[in-house]
Amino acid sequence: MNYFLGGYYLIKPSPLSFGEMKDKIVLTASGCINEIVLGEWAYPWDRTPRRDSSSSFRLSKSEVDCIRRWVEEQLLSQTISWNGVFVDKQTALDCRNKFFSHIEDLTLVAIYFSESEKNEYMSDPELEEFLGIALALMNNQVELETEGERLLGFDLIGVEFGAGFHTFHCHEMANELSEKFGLSLNEFGLFDAAADWAPIIAFMNDENAEVEPVPWYVVKVKTVDTSLQVKQ
Repeated sequence: MNYFLGGYYLIKPSPLSFGEMKDKIVLTASGCINEIVLGEWAYPWDRTPRRDSSSSFRLSKSEVDCIRRWVEEQLLSQTISWNGVFVDKQTALDCRNKFFSHIEDLTLVAIYFSESEKNEYMSDPELEEFLGIALALMNNQVELETEGERLLGFDLIGVEFGAGFHTFHCHEMANELSEKFGLSLNEFGLFDAAADWAPIIAFMNDENAEVEPVPWYVVKVKTVDTSLQVKQ
């Protein structure tokens, strides 16, 4: 089965602050759980000083202004998109090395959609093709066995209009999904492979499901060893 790139995300993992998994690290690219490096503050139309840019990432006002100019250039070239999505790996690495090399605990992750999930996502009549995940999926970049990329597991994500997304952890569903479908939660807070994701996705998208009323998908999550990929 082919999987297709839905984007790269630079994240600053944060321990969960709630639920049965409180204080555990989950390597999801959902901004509900972990800090996304290119948050709203990093985009050129946002001129408001942001706490996450000055404290979490320890950036000065001049550095924030520089990042916003750089982001504007990348938006025009469609190498990044809203919200926090890098369309290609090298741009993500350039961003990290140029602006965030002083942050030691950043993690670069990639999400991949199966072909059926990709087609389902791209068929949404309300989809804005210039935003985030859609922009990455339009490149039809097939997952390759690339040096430095490691499989972490599978995430269930609910995508909002505007391309930000929730994870099943937002609703503390890890135990329920594990018990109902025999899923195994691994050390990264993600699920190991399932024999059949279809009933699980149907469950998440049921109108009676106690989750955000947005389309839900399953994505493969991989981490990227940036030390092997830096372009000098």
